[in-house]
This record gives sequence, C-alpha cells and structure tokens, in this order.
Amino acid sequence: MAKDHLPNEVGTSLVGSYSEDCFTAFVLDIAPLPADSKSSPVSFLRGVRGMKEFFEHLTKRFRKRRFYIGEWHSHPFSKPDSSDMDRSTHLRIAQDRATECAEVIMIVFGGDFEQHRHLQVSVHSRERDLVLLNPAD
Repeated sequence: MAKDHLPNEVGTSLVGSYSEDCFTAFVLDIAPLPADSKSSPVSFLRGVRGMKEFFEHLTKRFRKRRFYIGEWHSHPFSKPDSSDMDRSTHLRIAQDRATECAEVIMIVFGGDFEQHRHLQVSVHSRERDLVLLNPAD
C-alpha cells in the first residue's frame, strides 16, 4: 500500500489480537483505507468513513478475537521517526477509553519501499506514555 501511494504518505488501522498473558500483540491484518483519508508527501490523516462498520463486522465475524490494536503509516523517502503529531495522536487514542485500546501500537515505515525499507515500532500506553520497541535506522 505504501508503494502504491508514493510519493504521498498513507496508512490505516492495525487489526490483531493478544497472547493470553496480554504481553504479546499479533498484527494479523490491516483495515481498509478510508475514502475520506487525506495525504501529501509529508502528512497523512486517516479518515473515518466506514471504520465503525468495518470493526463491528470484524468483532462479530471473529467473535471478539480480532480487534483494533493500533495504526501504521508511511514516511516515503524519509526515516521512520515518529513526529510530534504522530505521538500526540496515538497517545490521544490510548487515552480515549471509547477505543478500548490502552496500548496503541504505532508502526512507521520509511525509505523508498524498494531497496531501502526502515521500520519504527512503538507503543503508546495510558500508563507508560511512549515505549519505543525498536529504534529507527
């Protein structure tokens, strides 16, 4: 999806589940890209159109065993360092009790998506703020 939207940023929600001890998250799929998303070469704002219905269907289909666990987006031709806006948005999601996701995973892909791919993974937690799981290159 990141290559298909070059030179613009793109992203969407992560679908997954957790281990029994809730210490390990499994990213199993991604949500479709909402049609009302906005992107440019240096910014991305995921839309909301159809997301509520997508997750309601997902919850029913998988009997509450797959659900929203975070977001991913791309930083084309750049490092995958999360921006201040990325961090504040994801922390706001973690703090919103309506999302029922106290630990929001954020995956940022950077590079040209062909020869040079870089990845940063972090978790925004209600309790611990930002937890960087692997440093960006």
